[in-house]
Amino acid sequence: GSGKSQKTYYDIDLYDIGRCFNLDIAGLTVEASSEKRAIDAWHNTNNVINAIMPFDIENAIAYDGNYLKGFNSQRRDTNVDELKGLVDAQIRDIARFQANATAPGYDAGISWQSEDLQTQGSLWRTAYLPVWLYSYLQVKSNGQKLLHYVAVNARTGETMGSVPVNTRLLVFVSCLIEAVALPIGLLLLLVS
Repeated sequence: GSGKSQKTYYDIDLYDIGRCFNLDIAGLTVEASSEKRAIDAWHNTNNVINAIMPFDIENAIAYDGNYLKGFNSQRRDTNVDELKGLVDAQIRDIARFQANATAPGYDAGISWQSEDLQTQGSLWRTAYLPVWLYSYLQVKSNGQKLLHYVAVNARTGETMGSVPVNTRLLVFVSCLIEAVALPIGLLLLLVS
């Protein structure tokens, strides 16, 4: 049709597909500090540590306390049982990504109806990973406090963080820019 009577039809085929494969995952890292793992954006922005992964653990060296002289470090305070759910979720995501890569012809997407993930063997190690962590405590006008973090992966330079935003100043500057740019834009339109 044409105009208002125009209709578009989509032809989508649905297929049941299955994949069975073995996957070796080495070097999966998870945050083992309960404080840094707790994602509560109303009070802090500490989930940035997960955004600077992966870490270069293939070139890891044995721990030596002299490496930490003059620096602060944080030890893990969770056990393997508490981290197992998080690790299983990450393994499931990696497996789904790998399975999707084996089905390039299904470009409309894959809906996971069922999956059977079996982990055979695991090795858990504790590691100090080099992270530069900077923080800033923002006290809002209503007295609410929000702790902002900026994390830097000291091996790769990957950086992620949260910075405080003064919304009043941001609105003021936006209005000021618009007040200056609008007359200039109109003047340029009239001249040309």
